[in-house]
Amino acid sequence: MVESRNGDMEKILATVANSLPIFFEQFPDAIVLFKDSDERRTRLYQIIINKEMDNISHIFTFLGINDMKFEPFSKNKTYDGFAIILKK
Repeated sequence: MVESRNGDMEKILATVANSLPIFFEQFPDAIVLFKDSDERRTRLYQIIINKEMDNISHIFTFLGINDMKFEPFSKNKTYDGFAIILKK
């Protein structure tokens, strides 16, 4: 695990998010899972999902993961990880 502290985490996450439509074009049945080993970063992921979800929820379904169980993403709940699925 490397922590560069470059302050570019949001830029990296935006790049990954912008890659999702391209990925799902090739793999429409895939599930993208992500989490971090650090609670601060996982919380940052959740904040970004909260912020962007309304803009892209017509394209993707967001799920929260706790105790290896998937559930519909809720803005007011804390999760261990996240999943994104392409809506069909």
